[in-house]
Amino acid sequence: MKAEMKKVSFEKPIVSESSEQLIVNMTSSLGIPRNFLPTGDQIDWGLRGIYRTLSKTLPKNEVDDLVVKMTIASSVGLFDGAIVYMWNKVIKTLRSRVKAFGSSMIKNVLQNEKNIDKTLDDITDAKLIDLAYQLNIISEDGRMFLQQCREIRNEASIAHPNNMKIDEEEMINFISRCCKYGLANAKSGHGVELKEVIDVLEKENISNKSIQALAEKIKSSFELQQEFFIKILYKKYINPRVNSYIRRNSMALMKNLQSVITSSLESDLITMHREVVVKGDDSNHSQKMSQKFFEELGMLNSLDDYEKISIPKFQE
Repeated sequence: MKAEMKKVSFEKPIVSESSEQLIVNMTSSLGIPRNFLPTGDQIDWGLRGIYRTLSKTLPKNEVDDLVVKMTIASSVGLFDGAIVYMWNKVIKTLRSRVKAFGSSMIKNVLQNEKNIDKTLDDITDAKLIDLAYQLNIISEDGRMFLQQCREIRNEASIAHPNNMKIDEEEMINFISRCCKYGLANAKSGHGVELKEVIDVLEKENISNKSIQALAEKIKSSFELQQEFFIKILYKKYINPRVNSYIRRNSMALMKNLQSVITSSLESDLITMHREVVVKGDDSNHSQKMSQKFFEELGMLNSLDDYEKISIPKFQE
């Protein structure tokens, strides 16, 4: 589902006096100086920046308890706590969006991982950001800025005592980037489960309308997934053990997806074809079916010259 981009109308609450009194009371009762925490002006400025960012950038459906805790932490000068809450919100959201793409696509990206749910629960923040980028959930800029935020969070986190201090401007910048690149900047394109594609291919009397609808859904996805399914269609088509109607459906879907074949993907398909040729044993006619695949798509000219000699189309 596309993130709802309707923004929340945040109005900055009048908390300066109450926050200051709370801070004074707490520091006095503990016998520590008030200047251990940011000044009232710093807190006020930080809140103004936060509420401006939330009003401008944060989608309505992303407001939750972590966002509330972030604003409350900032209202009493706990800027390091505020960035931890905001970072946890970003990671929670990215993990949810990644899971929405389905296990088959994630397995393709992560390759050797078997238990995808466990992997996503245990994955590091850095790897989760990279995975979200690979799935086209966040942009290249998003990956760069979120990785920077991750490093700041790790260095300034209240969970790891250190001498680094986060001031109000750094907090505002951190929260702004989290909202813009991690919560509001989800790119279009959604996952298509492998099962959905296989179900269409295995229907003997599937309609052209259904195939076209699936093709459009794949087209609206992202490049990595388009490549994934096109390679599956190639393997289905050249497999002599599949039923003829599955091969027919695979080619019908393939023709509807031909417009998304990039030069890089075409090169990958040619490499896959060469691997079939190198195996040499064509008793099952997989080589001929592979040639037929390229012929059906009008891509025979992409094959090597030495191979074209054996194809009737190129014989004079």
